[in-house]
Amino acid sequence: MEPVSEKIISHIDDVIDRDLERHLGRLRELVRQPSISYTGEGIAECAELVAGYFNDLGCDPVKIYETPGHPVVYGERWVGAPKTLLVYFMYDVMPVKDDPWTVDPFEGLITSEPPYPKVLMGRGATNSKGPMGAFLNAVEAIQDAGETLPVNLIFIAEGEEEMGSKSLYGFVKEHADMLKRADAVFMPMGKQERDGGTLIWPGTKGIVYLTLECDGKTLGRGPRDYNIHSSLKAIADNPAWVMIQALASMTTPDGNRALIKGFYDDVKPPSDKQKELFKAVVDEVSLDAFRNSLHVDNFIGNESKIELMNRFFFQPTLNIDGISAGYTGEGSKTILPYKAIAKIDMRIVPDMDPDDIVSKVRKHLDDHGFEGIQMQANNLNPPCDTDPDAEIIQAAVRALRPFGVNAKVWPRNMGFIPFPIFSGPPLNLEFCVAGLGHGERAHGPDEFFVIEGDGKVKGLREIEKSFVRVLYEYASTVKRI
Repeated sequence: MEPVSEKIISHIDDVIDRDLERHLGRLRELVRQPSISYTGEGIAECAELVAGYFNDLGCDPVKIYETPGHPVVYGERWVGAPKTLLVYFMYDVMPVKDDPWTVDPFEGLITSEPPYPKVLMGRGATNSKGPMGAFLNAVEAIQDAGETLPVNLIFIAEGEEEMGSKSLYGFVKEHADMLKRADAVFMPMGKQERDGGTLIWPGTKGIVYLTLECDGKTLGRGPRDYNIHSSLKAIADNPAWVMIQALASMTTPDGNRALIKGFYDDVKPPSDKQKELFKAVVDEVSLDAFRNSLHVDNFIGNESKIELMNRFFFQPTLNIDGISAGYTGEGSKTILPYKAIAKIDMRIVPDMDPDDIVSKVRKHLDDHGFEGIQMQANNLNPPCDTDPDAEIIQAAVRALRPFGVNAKVWPRNMGFIPFPIFSGPPLNLEFCVAGLGHGERAHGPDEFFVIEGDGKVKGLREIEKSFVRVLYEYASTVKRI
């Protein structure tokens, strides 16, 4: 392993310091551009914006690939380096409608959010336009310093992550030959906690997202085509009650354990290495700080920290995302609804299979007398893990040390990141999610990304410098043959 040149790094740091305000402008520009995948609002414009950034960095080729869904933006920056890193971005964001925002979600507002003197507030600020812009700024700074990039870069930016990355699977399969030149995958994110500790993820849970729907027509009872007067409940069934009973049948009364037959059959126990990482997490995590950051008064039951963290990393979940039926507006409207809809998601772990889980849910509904409930799979993605000792992960650990933060490798991400697309066939690449920086309220109102930190949490200046070091540290490792 060749040591990273501190003289080169110091010069690049100076460029970042010099250009920080201009760099911040890129983050604000990204947030100001709506790109809501579920509605398509601003998607095409944001794809063009990202392609422009790739061109500005000297990428060749740069191409916007049309897909059955939203475009994939592709770019290559080839410098003849021994190692090649595929950098994954998502440029899409969640909707903002019905969330109680106190600011314009697409203004790109710079404001304060105690204890942080300066944050970027807006949809996508932390998830994940802020980190994307910071990484692109870091690459630009290396070149503006007159240095050659230490690794070749392949950029992929997708516009469907929030919808399950459906088109990305097809893109990777179709273009596998050009992507196989990569040695690993990296997703830049701001993964600092409020105490300054930094998370690195070598794995991710999968997700199964289903829409359940029933009405009088599918049930064979109750109103078929429209809502009717509530007095008719005396003689007509209510689809909303059917949906409520179906959902209740799926879990224990507290909602915390699935009762779907075979749901837990394929849960893979953690490896010895994951057990080591888990022990370190349990020793370091403060449940009080965790609760406060989430605005949650209490976690499940009276379980110990070990039991809660075991659930968090190694157990699947069944969650209701939303229920809709009848009238929920102001005042009263006495109706018997003709339709009920529920959205549910299941976070799955190795070796659970998304298609198998869908089949088990369908069988559960049928076996419990809910054959009339229709089911649509909206998002099916498997879980995956990378070796925690992988070169890209250890490079990230080394890159964060100079900033005086505690870089913690967690067993896996508890949400979903579309890395199974890259870690499985045909690419079989190691992957890592890492970076300094902190943000909150992803998918919620007043989402923000820290621009100027409080000492423990780093700001944009340090975030960009950390990404520079990730590239140089990864370049310094010996390429495996």
